[in-house]
Amino acid sequence: EIKSVREFTKQKVDFNLVNKILIDLDNLEKINDLPMEYVTIEDGKQFAKDYDGKIGYYGKLIVAPSYILVFGEDYDAARINAGYNLEWVRFSLFDAGVGSCWISPMAGVNYTELFDRKDGSVLLGCIAIGEEYTGIFKKNTDEQSQRKGVAEFVYKDSWKNEITWEELESLGLDGVFYLTKMAPSWGNCQPWAFVIENGLLKLYINKAGQNDYTLEAGIISLYFMKAAESKGLRIKVSLYEGPKEIKDSYECLVIFSM
Repeated sequence: EIKSVREFTKQKVDFNLVNKILIDLDNLEKINDLPMEYVTIEDGKQFAKDYDGKIGYYGKLIVAPSYILVFGEDYDAARINAGYNLEWVRFSLFDAGVGSCWISPMAGVNYTELFDRKDGSVLLGCIAIGEEYTGIFKKNTDEQSQRKGVAEFVYKDSWKNEITWEELESLGLDGVFYLTKMAPSWGNCQPWAFVIENGLLKLYINKAGQNDYTLEAGIISLYFMKAAESKGLRIKVSLYEGPKEIKDSYECLVIFSM
């Protein structure tokens, strides 16, 4: 699990490290090959001053030494890719001792105009990065809400047919899903569900309400792949490209071949 850091020191970020990680993204086995542009912000203080109230959880922009923004086309597939790729960047930063957290784009904001994107691209995602503040004046910003149990979001063969822990163990996926449930999401809402069906694992994302959780599909997909890798499993991930599948308000967006 990567802890989300919401309080940072003023220590500058090593951008030689950041740029190397972004270059290494080329070697990542991605969900798709849609073009992405990564924009690094070194002056986090000025960025926070300029954009507070326009980006972030209910408009609250967490102040950090630096930020990474990703722009691309206004498609679900692009948002999934952005979530997947930036979560990989977060893992890489974590391994190097650099903290980070997701900064959510807000519904109803025209980021193409706000960031003067001449190519018409939109803001797909953003992370704050820097050294975690651990001093005596640190606020308690840890997430308090309980995460769902694995059986609450993993089904077998059909929608809402909850799988047992014993069945997950027999598939070698018990430890994988135990780690996967730690993935971050907007407001810790965990807007996902998985269905194991005919040797495939389908990922569904809640599409109800005003918040767009498509980015979370990419985030949890990367978490699942990392968890599977840690357990010695080789799994392929790709976009779901079949006929639209919607169960209740959940839409199938990603599939994993096991």
